[in-house]
Amino acid sequence: FSTRLFSASVECATSYQTTATVVCDFSLTNNGDCTYSVLKWNTPLNDLAVNGLTVSRDGKELSPEGIMMKREDPGAGAFLTIAAGETVSSKFDLSSEYDTTKAGTYTVAVDLYLEYVEGSAGSLQETKLFYLSSPAVSFQVI
Repeated sequence: FSTRLFSASVECATSYQTTATVVCDFSLTNNGDCTYSVLKWNTPLNDLAVNGLTVSRDGKELSPEGIMMKREDPGAGAFLTIAAGETVSSKFDLSSEYDTTKAGTYTVAVDLYLEYVEGSAGSLQETKLFYLSSPAVSFQVI
């Protein structure tokens, strides 16, 4: 049995109104035995856009409706340092990137490649990739 280096989870309320903002919680845990710095881009840790999710309504996958961003190479501020055994969490507005105004059963899961470096933030050329997924969670929009 091997422990995954990182694990993730998503939590949402069980139901929302069609006019409501759908806000969920994202958690990322460092299961390793040393400190890592993770690139926040392409994850729900990013403050600018909700990324790294698979979202469906009534079994049909939805595409994000947000803007595409062109960026320079990341600086140290684009990374988040997570100590061994530590969990970091953030809230994200799912309705800012996905159409959640239609009634139905929605499912959300983390599905991304996490870029990370051992220790404190380094350059993008030093990052390693880790496939990160989470169990899917469901909620109703009524």
